[in-house]
Amino acid sequence: MPPAGPAAGSSCSPLPTVPPLPLPLPLTTQSPSPHPGRTTAAPWPPPPPTT
Repeated sequence: MPPAGPAAGSSCSPLPTVPPLPLPLPLTTQSPSPHPGRTTAAPWPPPPPTT
C-alpha cells in the first residue's frame, strides 16, 4: 500500500507534463486568431515583394 502511493505520484508527474505542452501551443494560436490573415500573411509576405 505505501509503495503504491509514491509510485502513483511519480506516474502522475509525467502525465501532467504532457498536457501542458499541447496547451500552450493552441493558446498561442488562439491569440492571433482575431487577425491571423493580417498578422500571419500580411507583415511577412509584403516585405519581400516590396523589395
